[in-house]
Amino acid sequence: MMQALSIVVVSHNARAVLQECLQRVKTHYAGAEVIVVDSGSSDGSAALVQEQFPQFRLISTENRGYPAAVNQGLAAGSRPYLVQMNSDVYLNAGDLEALLQAAQAHPKAALIGPTLITPSGQYQSFGPFYAPNYWFLHAPRRVRWISGALTLMPRRAYEAVGGMDERFFFYNDDLEWCARAWRKGWQVLLVPRRVLHLGG
Repeated sequence: MMQALSIVVVSHNARAVLQECLQRVKTHYAGAEVIVVDSGSSDGSAALVQEQFPQFRLISTENRGYPAAVNQGLAAGSRPYLVQMNSDVYLNAGDLEALLQAAQAHPKAALIGPTLITPSGQYQSFGPFYAPNYWFLHAPRRVRWISGALTLMPRRAYEAVGGMDERFFFYNDDLEWCARAWRKGWQVLLVPRRVLHLGG
């Protein structure tokens, strides 16, 4: 199953959390293609990847914002399903499997994401209008948008919808991406899988 995944990890001056993030990817998703996009870090992040995770592909680029980094990674991915994630997302076994299973069960879904939790175990807050999405969430639910901290996208949806809008530098890029998917006739799914996101 993991051979179907290309995982793109985007990082900027986050060496400490990047190390833990990549170690978890290495441990739980050894069969996946992993691409690390380092956006102009000055804290030794690129060297960390080269020295400790030589099996991962490293793309070093200038910092032109999160969407630009994501798009470089997605363009380099070769597998049927594309995962993009922040370096402060800590995966456990079963996390990406849950997203992949939802994607396979809902062929019209372009963007699939988990319910993100904070280190204290609470749902990450995206404001009062988003909170009802968590109510009675026992199965994948169609929503207007999901967080861009961690998403899975089938390649055929990526080819139809495109990558992130690089006019955004950071924030709201996920809103636009999901809205564009809906406009093009696709769906966006929130999956009841709790995944740790340090940033919040």
